[in-house]
Amino acid sequence: MPRPSFLRPPTLQFQATLKGSDNYDPTGQALRDWRSQEGFWWTMVTHNARMIKHNANILAPHPWQTTWWEWLLDLRGVAYYGKDEGFRYHTQVYLLGNAAVLWSVLGAVIASVLVCTLYVRYRNAFPAGSDVHNFAKQATFCLLGYGINLLPYLGVARSTFLYHYMPALCFGQIITARLLEVCVPARWHSAVFKAYLLVVVAVYLHFAAWIYAFPLQPEAQDRRRWMPRWN
Repeated sequence: MPRPSFLRPPTLQFQATLKGSDNYDPTGQALRDWRSQEGFWWTMVTHNARMIKHNANILAPHPWQTTWWEWLLDLRGVAYYGKDEGFRYHTQVYLLGNAAVLWSVLGAVIASVLVCTLYVRYRNAFPAGSDVHNFAKQATFCLLGYGINLLPYLGVARSTFLYHYMPALCFGQIITARLLEVCVPARWHSAVFKAYLLVVVAVYLHFAAWIYAFPLQPEAQDRRRWMPRWN
């Protein structure tokens, strides 16, 4: 029999909805009591505070952890699955950023920071509707989004992984596309963007075996380890 809701510690109230838990309440009364006592906003604030506290106490190292600057350079991924299939074949699932994307994004972000910095100094030299003026405004917005999603990880003590870079990367990809659009003459847009996408797709196909767990022999696995820590 589940314990009455008033006897359960507040941090275990959510377990009333988990079948198999000692605190499971099939009547749903515990959940209704919880909602009536705390309400949505109080629950949201207190549970986010608990999650922050819990994450701050996770200090044990992880074999696949990476720091924020390693994400920018795509220095290490996360191994999810590996199995020997026999006959010298091995399958694995390895989370890894597309190197063509991550490296070009890093270059575009650095270039955009320089452009925006110079624009602040020489903005009076450009008309209000010029491409440089528009790019500076758009790049500044995207750089803020990039920084807001990346900078908090500079102070995180717990293990972090490559996938934590994904929100910031979305802003970086927008910056990359916009920078190419501004820097490349209009008559070359089609060719340049097609060439860029061709490289991205080629890198994706090269590493498809690590995405879909296609069996490969050791030599083929090694050809995909462009970085020492892609193991």
